[in-house]
Amino acid sequence: GTHRFRLKQLDFDGTFEYSPIVEATVVPTGASLAVYPQPAVNGATVVVELPRRQRVTVEVYDLLGRVVETLHAGEAEGALRLDVEAGLPAGVYVVRAAGESLSVSRRMVLAR
Repeated sequence: GTHRFRLKQLDFDGTFEYSPIVEATVVPTGASLAVYPQPAVNGATVVVELPRRQRVTVEVYDLLGRVVETLHAGEAEGALRLDVEAGLPAGVYVVRAAGESLSVSRRMVLAR
């Protein structure tokens, strides 16, 4: 739907001022990304829901922004279920799915 925002600037002397109202309309894409379980011990499952057939890339990044694993790169439609094997070291990662109608990321914690 449509959302309205404005900022309140508060000065050190206690005076404040509001910014003009800005309107933003959010259009749902029907796409989603889920990573479970969290934290994962023996690997994790990534589920990408796509509203229509499209080319999509699903990658795992470390916290330095390096791609450590590509889970999928190609055409997909509907629910795409992918497994992250237990071969990655313990730590925090980011799973990113990018396609024609989506660009979404989720945090993934691998524990040992």
